[in-house]
Amino acid sequence: MEENKLSIKTKIVAETIKIIGVLISIFGIVVTLYFAWAASIETGYIIWPYVLLFIFIFISVGALIFLLGVKILNKRRWAWWLSLIIISILLLICLKFDKEINPFNALHEALTYDSILEISFNLFLPLSLILINILLFISIVFLIFDRKKFFEIAS
Repeated sequence: MEENKLSIKTKIVAETIKIIGVLISIFGIVVTLYFAWAASIETGYIIWPYVLLFIFIFISVGALIFLLGVKILNKRRWAWWLSLIIISILLLICLKFDKEINPFNALHEALTYDSILEISFNLFLPLSLILINILLFISIVFLIFDRKKFFEIAS
């Protein structure tokens, strides 16, 4: 009996979704810790419950997206639909932030700061948003184009 195997596009999408989940967790932790550091310089103290809450939220969202990638490899239809919805929402959010943060101006702005942490953060934010946008766009395109074959195999 021949086993129905997933196509290469679906496997690429599943692995890309896993990578996006990990990147969102890392991105959220870095951004949260940077803003906590900036707030501690400004006010002299850090409100740890809020910092830990934001870190928990970013790790939870990243873990959910990672789990969707795993479930797509397990041929679950609900994971396909949910990942399409979540990836579309994330792409819209990232595109909104990309408009506010000009990635081409980042190097010029980063060189005007004094701290190496500010320089690296001002380069990290636009470049990571560009990477996440590219991965999200590739995932959406591959998910939509491989829908019929995935539903044949998943049923």
